[in-house]
Amino acid sequence: IERRMLEMSDELYEIEQEVSI
Repeated sequence: IERRMLEMSDELYEIEQEVSI
């Protein structure tokens, strides 16, 4: 479960990076 949450956070982080640009 923790690993899945980490993957979701990673995706959200990437989305934030794209929005930031």
